[in-house]
Parts: sequence; C-alpha cells; structure tokens
Amino acid sequence: MKIEDRREYEGALRDFKDLIKSKGWKRLSEVGQAQQEVRKHAVILTPLKELDNALEQEFMKGEYAGIGLLLAIPETEISKYNELIKLNQVKKENEDED
Repeated sequence: MKIEDRREYEGALRDFKDLIKSKGWKRLSEVGQAQQEVRKHAVILTPLKELDNALEQEFMKGEYAGIGLLLAIPETEISKYNELIKLNQVKKENEDED
C-alpha cells in the first residue's frame, strides 16, 4: 500500500466519523427520518385507493428509499474504509514477510 493511499483512507475515515458526530448530521438525520415517516404513513401503510394515484405512490416510495440510502452512507463508508485499512495492513504484513 502506498503511503498516499493509507493517508487518503485514514482521512476519509476520520471525515465520516467526524460527520456523524456533528450537530448538523444529527439534525439532518432527524429531518430525514421524519420525512421517511411521512412517506411511510402516506404510501407504505396506506392502501392505494385509486389506480390513478399509483405513479405518485411509487414516486414517494422511491423518495423513502432514497432518504434511507442517504442516511446510511456515512456508516457504509466508515465500514468500507475500516476494511480497506485492515486489508492493506494485512497486505503490507505479507509483503514484509516475503
């Protein structure tokens, strides 16, 4: 592993950890979860009454899923960078043994 890669991974990991600790992220998460609840009650828990509303309902389902994906990004990235750092450390140890 190049030193630049290690620094980049560690920097990205630190950035995402800092992000989820920030007041702004907590606020955004609360807003996102509230928006998901609105869509959940409006579309997922409410049966379709008219076929004409199917496209609108599907659109709101997509919004619900998209908000969930956005809220999951920091934790997903933290896991990814932790794994990259571990993998590269093992790779470095194996190269040192050779």
